[in-house]
Amino acid sequence: MKIGAIRGWSLGEDFNKNSQKLDIIYLNNIDQLFTMLKLKRIDIAIAHNREAFRLLSLNENKAKIKSLTPRITLNKGYFGFSKKKELKEFKERFEAAYKKMTK
Repeated sequence: MKIGAIRGWSLGEDFNKNSQKLDIIYLNNIDQLFTMLKLKRIDIAIAHNREAFRLLSLNENKAKIKSLTPRITLNKGYFGFSKKKELKEFKERFEAAYKKMTK
């Protein structure tokens, strides 16, 4: 099977250790990834849930694409703020919005 993945995205340590055994085609962005999937040039697309669901919501063929489990890895993200600027109010609003988004 041909696997499509986004160039530069972290797919996790386990995946990386075994990637030499797989037929992976690296693409520049998620639009290219889903185009290749739609054209049947790849069999499986590896994508972050948020990006995949965003694209699927726009895709007229979403019934033809389904999410598989288990996930490959869990990547953690971090947000950083300047220590030089006074951002207390902004950080509080950001935190409140983030909590609302992730519930």
